[in-house]
Amino acid sequence: MIREAKINDLDQIFMIERMSFLSERFSKDCLRYLINKAKSKVIVYERHKNLCGYAITLFHTKRCHARLYSIAVRPSDRGYQIGSELLKKSEQIAVLYKHQMQLEVRPSNMRAIRFYKGHGYKQVGLKMNYYQDGEGAYIFSKDLRCKQV
Repeated sequence: MIREAKINDLDQIFMIERMSFLSERFSKDCLRYLINKAKSKVIVYERHKNLCGYAITLFHTKRCHARLYSIAVRPSDRGYQIGSELLKKSEQIAVLYKHQMQLEVRPSNMRAIRFYKGHGYKQVGLKMNYYQDGEGAYIFSKDLRCKQV
């Protein structure tokens, strides 16, 4: 079941964050802020009262697109389409506010690149030295008004 995150989900979201990313992880305080922040939506995938994954979407008033800020699935729950379901739900929420979704992904993260391309995202740019280790980021975008074939 996908639902909006609540503050009492914070510990499980933080645990998934720690298991999913080796660097540039969100702090617990940052996650708390994102859960409570009006210009973001944090959703979780819950099964048997345990969180399997989460997605964070940001909505900047001065930008014409929503931004998929983070999406992660607990390693033991990968391969069950949870990430796909979280992405689709994030898009359904985002289209209520914006017409496009954008995200950044490391050029070295081929698994994520295949995932986003498989969901209709197109590479539209490159940010040099985006990550703390100096790696750049591909910018991917998807028009949420169009049905993807």
